[in-house]
Amino acid sequence: MIRSYIRQGRTRLGIERRRLAFRTGSESRPVDPARIRRALDPDSHLLFCCTGNICRSPLAERYLRERADSGGLTADSAGLLDRAGRPSPDLAVAAAAEYGVDLSEHRSRPVSRERIDSSDLVFVMDARNYHAFAGRFEDALSKTYLLKPVLERDDEHGDVEIEDPHRTDAETFRRVFGEVVDAVEELLRVAGS
Repeated sequence: MIRSYIRQGRTRLGIERRRLAFRTGSESRPVDPARIRRALDPDSHLLFCCTGNICRSPLAERYLRERADSGGLTADSAGLLDRAGRPSPDLAVAAAAEYGVDLSEHRSRPVSRERIDSSDLVFVMDARNYHAFAGRFEDALSKTYLLKPVLERDDEHGDVEIEDPHRTDAETFRRVFGEVVDAVEELLRVAGS
């Protein structure tokens, strides 16, 4: 039991170190908008990852698929939790519908080596996702970025993360899904799709 608490503490510390590194610029590559734009090709295949693949990443994937020109950007999504078949929560389904995206039939898929290898770029949503991804797929970090920085918004707090709305309220889902949609729209604009 003590080992479990120590392991959890180390994980939290690692996440907070990354968060601080993003905000201070000492780990700038995954949050550098110019670098993201240079890496994005009009024919890129993107992988969107979040914690469980039931809220943020499936919205990004499906919204991009709805909006991309045929033959342009393509997308997939996955979760860092090793749980397949979970449905999106009702609040996620309702918030996604406001953007014309149907998540009612979505079921979660865990991230896999095959999904990563078949993707040109990987977008994660927050420091927790980045930390988990780095622990499992360190060799893919050169093509892994946080999604929100593509918006190039100056935030007084240096916020580069899209928070996890799971187990929150409808208003939080709307706000978070708005950030995801805005970022995907910017990816489409930059790629010329």
